[in-house]
Amino acid sequence: MKVLSIIIPSYNTSSFMDRSLRTFIDNRLNGRVELLIVNDGSKDDTSKKAHGYETKHPDLIRVIDKENGGHGSVINRGAQEAKGKYIKVVDGDDWVETDNLVKLVDALEACESDVVLNPYYTVDVSNNDKKKFIDLPVKKSEYKFEDISDKIAQFQIHTMTIKTDILRKVRLTENCFYEDFQYDLFPVPYVETVRVLNFPVYDYLIGQKSQSVSDQSVLKNHLMEQKILFDSIKYYSEVKNSLNNEKKKFFIKNICTLSRQAYNIYLRNYKAPDSYREFKKFDQRYKKASPYFYRETSEANKYIEFTRKGGIFAFNLTGKMLKAYKSIK
Repeated sequence: MKVLSIIIPSYNTSSFMDRSLRTFIDNRLNGRVELLIVNDGSKDDTSKKAHGYETKHPDLIRVIDKENGGHGSVINRGAQEAKGKYIKVVDGDDWVETDNLVKLVDALEACESDVVLNPYYTVDVSNNDKKKFIDLPVKKSEYKFEDISDKIAQFQIHTMTIKTDILRKVRLTENCFYEDFQYDLFPVPYVETVRVLNFPVYDYLIGQKSQSVSDQSVLKNHLMEQKILFDSIKYYSEVKNSLNNEKKKFFIKNICTLSRQAYNIYLRNYKAPDSYREFKKFDQRYKKASPYFYRETSEANKYIEFTRKGGIFAFNLTGKMLKAYKSIK
């Protein structure tokens, strides 16, 4: 068995491949790591280029070609194909700190924790500004989930390395953006121990126009975000009876955060045509789908309750305030 399987979701990532893959190719990883380049129906020469790397590095790289099904489908497929004890996901336009990846694999060899967390770097595409992101508690190397859940806001795909057996127990929504929320949250029922390693492994490229987190992009894809939200609420209803109180709190906190983001899509784009009408439509749908989380979201975010009750005046005012807050943050 390999120590670590690294799933590399790849859709039209040919132009990023050389920079990304060279950070994984290191003799210290031979025999211990596999790279699963999952080509998600790319229309450029991603597949051809990936197979070229596979030919040169057959003991390290394996290419999986599949029809396009979105990021979630890539992770679902990769988890089933993985031969490693652990899985890490690194997007095709991102890369790793090679020496720190070796340190991570060294640690994983003797590790039995369900999840391992590392900080990561963000790299701004416009100026190559590199910043360490996220501070993790490091008073001890391993925590019970219950002892760390109130110290971290959420798991994040860029920080996580997870046991393969656990990831195989969940299935992410396919043909949809924003499923990384589910990747971060859905394994929680099966996670008992968390190890913290305070060195960055992942380099996350930010500032690209094509990324799905800009205000305009999320407005365009708002129905996908809602699908992730409602699928996640459904999943919580299926597993909640098996969760202890700390895990329930963790789920509720994270689903309320996603709910807030769903509302903010419309508020940050308050000037866009039909934005208020779509806000009201979503609000009514949410109230019907989950009265419990509808109320919890209001309790955690009073400005949403204000906007719900205040009509278009409150909608525009809140939108202006959110835009101003984002510009100075």
